Amino acid sequence: NKTNNKEWEIIKQLKESDCVFVEPDKGKGVVMMYRKDYETAAKEHLSSENYEAVKTKSEFPVDVIQKRVKAELKKLKDEGLLSGFEVRNLVVPNPVLPSFYCMPKTHKEGNKVRPVVANVNTPISKICDYLVKKFRTLKRPYSMSVKNSFETAERLAKETLTNEEVVVSFD
Repeated sequence: NKTNNKEWEIIKQLKESDCVFVEPDKGKGVVMMYRKDYETAAKEHLSSENYEAVKTKSEFPVDVIQKRVKAELKKLKDEGLLSGFEVRNLVVPNPVLPSFYCMPKTHKEGNKVRPVVANVNTPISKICDYLVKKFRTLKRPYSMSVKNSFETAERLAKETLTNEEVVVSFD
């Protein structure tokens, strides 16, 4: 039908344009940006922080990291903390470099971006998944979660820490 043909023509034109289509930082939807603007925002963020960008395996030795991961997993197996099956399942067969992309903050003035480092198929990706599953089985203590920063400040004001204690926040 005509509507479908028109929609497909628009989609084709958008794909051929010099645009990128990404998820917004908050909410649902799709953000369409000119590739140049997206790259500029990403570069601005990277230059404003203490990041080191690498583009090749020689700059970021995935194979060296993979060997270290395997050695540490072997130690855990030798100590009886992991089975041989678990160790085999925690090793990524063909590891890759982490990838970087940005999600536009459409809800903020100036349209800054949130950086994302995707660790899919990196040497540690299966270990991360394994740990997330293990942590989910733990019962979450009610007293260790807060609604917002005001409640955090209120609770911390009542606490006294020793020199050996450290406050940690997982946001």
